[in-house]
Amino acid sequence: MRLLAPLPLLFLAACGSSGSGGPSIPFTGTPGEPIAATNVLDTLMIPVTVDGVRGTAIVDTGSPVVLLDPSTFVDAGLPDGGGAVPTLTVGALTFPGAYVVGANLIASPDPSIPLGASLGCGILCNFAVSLDYRDATLTLGASSPPPNVASPGTSVPFTLSGGGSVTISGVSGSVLFPPSRIVVEVTLEGTPHTFVVDTGSSFVTVRGSLFRALVADGRGEISGIGTATVGQQSSSAVTRLRSFGVGGASVAGLVAAEDPSIDATLDSVAAEVGQTIDGLVGGSYLRSFFVTIDYPGSALHLQGYTTGGPTFDTFDRIGVALAPSSGATPPTVGEVLAGTDAAKLGVVTGDVILAVDGHALTGLGETAIDTLLSGPVGSTKSVQFGAASASSLSMATVTIAVDDLLPLP
Repeated sequence: MRLLAPLPLLFLAACGSSGSGGPSIPFTGTPGEPIAATNVLDTLMIPVTVDGVRGTAIVDTGSPVVLLDPSTFVDAGLPDGGGAVPTLTVGALTFPGAYVVGANLIASPDPSIPLGASLGCGILCNFAVSLDYRDATLTLGASSPPPNVASPGTSVPFTLSGGGSVTISGVSGSVLFPPSRIVVEVTLEGTPHTFVVDTGSSFVTVRGSLFRALVADGRGEISGIGTATVGQQSSSAVTRLRSFGVGGASVAGLVAAEDPSIDATLDSVAAEVGQTIDGLVGGSYLRSFFVTIDYPGSALHLQGYTTGGPTFDTFDRIGVALAPSSGATPPTVGEVLAGTDAAKLGVVTGDVILAVDGHALTGLGETAIDTLLSGPVGSTKSVQFGAASASSLSMATVTIAVDDLLPLP
C-alpha cells in the first residue's frame, strides 16, 4: 500500500579497520545560533551552501560523512568520491576545505521535496547538536533549550563507535568513515535491545525478526510503504509499539518500521561496532523530545515537550491512500482501508479528491497531502470529491472521521 513515502534511511555502513578519534575541522562564524529547518515526516531538513551553490540537506546522524549529490551542486566542483570542497556553509558557520563525498546516493521519495545532501558526522560530530522537532530548528553548538520542555530531562552517555573504510557502489575509491555510531540501549515493550540513533530515519526501525514477533499478536500492520534508502527505493511495513524508551524516557504508541534492506545494513553496522544492533532510533521516537546530541561531551539529552508536542502521527488519518500523481491534476484514491469511516461512506479506488479542509490538493506533494489527511483520532476532515463512484460523494463535500490505521489489540 502506498500510504506515504518516508524520508530516507541514509544509513551507510563501513567495513575494514576501525578509525580512531573524532573529527575536528576549522570553521568561521559563531556556533549556537538556531537554523530554521523543515520538519518533513519527523526528519529535519536545512539549507546548505557549497561553494556558493545552495541545496537542501537532511540532518542525518546515520551518515558518517557529508554526502552531496552532484546533480544538485552542479557548479560547486564536487570531488569524484571523497574529497574537499572550498567551502561548506551551514547556518552561520562556514567550513573551509570540508571533507565530503560527492555521490548520487540521496533519493527523495516526494518529488516536491528537493533533497541534495546528507549532513552527517563530518560536520555534526564537532558540536553539541540540538534538534527541535516541535519548533523546527537545528543548532550546532551549545545553546539553551526552548521554553516548555522538561528539565533536566534524561541524559544517556555514549561513546562514538565504529569507523573504517568502505567502498560504495558508484563512488570512486574508498571512503574513510570516522567513528560516528551512537549506540544506546533501548527498552522495547519491556525488553532491552541495542539500537543506533539515526535522525535520518523517519521511524524507529527494527530487524525483520523483531518486527514479525511484534505483529504476531494481531496488532495493526501496513505494508508497501514507499521508502528511500541509500542508492535505492524500497518498501517498508509499519506497526505501532506499546512502549519504546531510551534511558527511561518512554513513548507509547509510536510507529515502528521494517524494511527488507535493513537487516543487512544492521549486520554491517554490528560488525563495525563489535556488537549486535537490533534497530535504529528514528524520528517517530525523537519527535517527542528536544534532542541534544553532545558529541564533545559524549551524551544524548532528551527533554520532553511539556506543551506543543506531537499529539498524532501520519497513521492517524482518514482511511485512504492516494495513487501516485504528477501533481498537475487532482489525485485519485489508490486504496481504501477496510473498516475505516472512509470505507463505510463508500469511498473506493479511483475516486477523485479535490480538496481537504478547504485546501486544494492539485499541485501539492505527497508529504503535504498526507499532512492534510492526518489528525487526532476521532476528529474529522472535510473532503471535497470530484468524480466518485458513489452518488453521495460525487461532486460533494463530506465529513470523514480520522481513524487509527495501526490499532493496538
